[in-house]
Parts: sequence; structure tokens; C-alpha cells
Amino acid sequence: MNTTLRLRTLEGTEHTLALDGELYAAPVGSGPVIDLRHLWAVPGLVDAHGHLIANNTPDMLATHEEIADIATMRRYAEAQLDGGVLLMLDKGSKTDATLAMLDLPEVERPALEMAGRIFAPATGYFPHFPVTVSDTELERAVSTACEGTAAQWIKIVGDWPRKGIGPAPNYTEDALAAAVAVAHGHGRRVAIHTMAPDVPSMAVRAGVDSIEHGLFLTASDVEMLGERRGMWVPTIAAMEGIVDQLGADSSGGRLILRGLANVAEILPTALEAGVHVLAGTDIVLPHGAVAREGPRLVEYGLTDRQAADILTSAGYRALGKDVFQAGAAADVTLFVGNPVHDVTELQHPVGILRRGKWRLAPGEVSAALRTVTDR
Repeated sequence: MNTTLRLRTLEGTEHTLALDGELYAAPVGSGPVIDLRHLWAVPGLVDAHGHLIANNTPDMLATHEEIADIATMRRYAEAQLDGGVLLMLDKGSKTDATLAMLDLPEVERPALEMAGRIFAPATGYFPHFPVTVSDTELERAVSTACEGTAAQWIKIVGDWPRKGIGPAPNYTEDALAAAVAVAHGHGRRVAIHTMAPDVPSMAVRAGVDSIEHGLFLTASDVEMLGERRGMWVPTIAAMEGIVDQLGADSSGGRLILRGLANVAEILPTALEAGVHVLAGTDIVLPHGAVAREGPRLVEYGLTDRQAADILTSAGYRALGKDVFQAGAAADVTLFVGNPVHDVTELQHPVGILRRGKWRLAPGEVSAALRTVTDR
């Protein structure tokens, strides 16, 4: 006898769905019906740029090159779930061992799409962290990664500051385009770290799927990215956190602040162009706290409605994932107030269902299951 849920989305659309194990199904027969239409439902919050291997940059850099502490990663995955994050894109690590998280039961973690070990040239990222790959080696290295791991994403570091030079590209546009073509041929997506000028435009022209940070995207870049429905994860809170670490008067701080000013100019334009703008924690915000990015998106020119969509449904659309229909994962995160009117509501879930299991159950759920009555 399946339980049936009645849900209401942020836009007021109503759904009536039965719980069939870990999936939703069409309601049939008798069984308890739980009416949750007085709450506001989303398929889950989405962290589109996270790293399950650590909770901050020093911890991430301290991890062993070949070992991932799966117990710690499971705790971080639990923290994501407890924050209502039911879909996460892990954008890479210093070891492919993190991909073991894909083998965990789905009810114990968010839905995951993961990159494995990050690619960068010598001196092009933190020491001893990435797979060290030169411009001429990048295409072959990406091919090997696609054939040898379960990673759904390839993560490339597109630029990095050099002493006495400042931020500089790590790869040529031709090398990036070749790597993207190989990845796409294997059914993988490509994400690129870029915080400096020039490289965002190179990455967009090369066909990269997701621009991470992308502080210096141009209006023409977002137009081109929008035409192919590409993704952009500006990670505003994380960028502001780096400015705090470096100091606003440092060369790096000044560069990022200049880039953030550019983000404020092009963010509304990117949505209008059709870019899938997404949100991420990037080990500056804690795991499970991606909703804190919402007020930053509003501060940078978006409405609460737009920010709420970016933090929830936009990620599912970008990845082509079905929600709130028969055969989809039985996931929902619930709120008392509508985040469309106040995006800070996303920081306070009152109900979290992951693959048919309640992690946080509204009182109505317990009462309905005790009485087992039809409504």
C-alpha cells in the first residue's frame, strides 16, 4: 500500500505522486495520502560546484594524492542532504579515489555527477594537486581519463597566477577544443576553472560545458554560451571569501573584485541569453549551505525568483533530469515560506525526502502515517 504525496511547487503547480520505493509512481489504489500543499516544494537544492573530499581549502590541499577518506566524504554528503541539497556536481579532486562515492547507495548521498582528478600544467595550480599535463598532452590525458574512470565530468584548470606575471592561461584554445571534443565523444562534460581575463572567452569558443567562476565572461561569451545552453557557476560567495583571504588591496584581491564587478553587470544578461546559471559552495561555504549563495545572487542583480530557481530547478534542467513525475527519484525539499518572494527561505527546509526516505519529516507526515487515512 503506497503512500501518496500532494505537493505544490514554487510556481504553484500541484503534483500528486505515489512513493514506490525510491521512485515516484502514478497514484493507484488505496493508501495514506499526505497533503503537503500548504508547503512549498522543490526537487532539491543543487550544489553545482562542490568538493566532497574536504570542507575548506587547507584540508583539500592536505589530502593524500592517491587516498580519499571515504568516511569523511560520507559525512560531507550527509551534511549536503541535511541542508536539503539533493543534487551535487563534484568538480574534481587530487585523486580519482573520490569516485567511490558513486558506488554508495543513492539514499545515503545526493544525486552525484563527479569529476575525478583535476588537469593542469606544471606551475598551473596548487603544487602536487592536479594531474600535471602540458598543452600537447591534454587531449590524450582526457581520453585516458574518459576510458579509465567512472567520472561524468572532466575538470581543467584554465588559468593560474604566475609570480611576477599575474594570471596567465594554462592551455591554448586549440588544446582546450581538442580536449572538449574527446570528452564529448566519450559522453563526458567538461568544466573549466577560470578567474582571469581572456580564458573565459577561449573556453566558451572551445565548447566547454560549464564555466566555473568565470569572472571575466563577456557579453558575447554569454550569448554564445546561452545559444548552446551551457552552464556558468559564478560562486560569488566563494570569490568574496578569497578576497577576504588575500586582502582587498592585494593584486589578487583587486583582480577578483574587478571580476566580481563584471559578474554584476553580465549576470542578468546571462539568464536572458539562456545560460544555465547555477550555484556552488566550492569549499568556502560549508557542505549543505549552498542556499547562502542566494542573497549574493540577489545582491549581484537578480530577483529572489531567479535566485531561487538557480538554487533548485535550474540544475535539474541543465542536466536533463526528470523531477516530480512517475519514474523520477522520490526527492523533495519543503519550505514554509515561498523562496520566490524571499530566497533566504531556502536556508530553512522543514521537510527533506531523499529516494523515498524522510531525512526531515514535517509533522503532517508522521500524523498521516499514524492514522493511515485517505483524504
